[in-house]
Amino acid sequence: MVTNDIKTQKMDVMWKYVILSYVLFWFMVMTLGGSAAMVFNAPPLIQRIVEAFCAWAPTFAFLIMFKKLRPETNLRIVSLLSVADR
Repeated sequence: MVTNDIKTQKMDVMWKYVILSYVLFWFMVMTLGGSAAMVFNAPPLIQRIVEAFCAWAPTFAFLIMFKKLRPETNLRIVSLLSVADR
């Protein structure tokens, strides 16, 4: 029973991550992409840069939700370990 409850809790956190990723992506596309294209009449190069920035939305969502996804891990330790491996 306990393992089923833990799986359900982890699944809920994963769904929150997925939803946050989509919401953040579309918010970035509408605000950054829309304003760059319609308001500022940005050239295609700038629009491509904004597009690439919007593609990072799942990474931003991961960083926002890191403590909920990995409560036993510290982000600073993870980043130090990844640098130390090089």
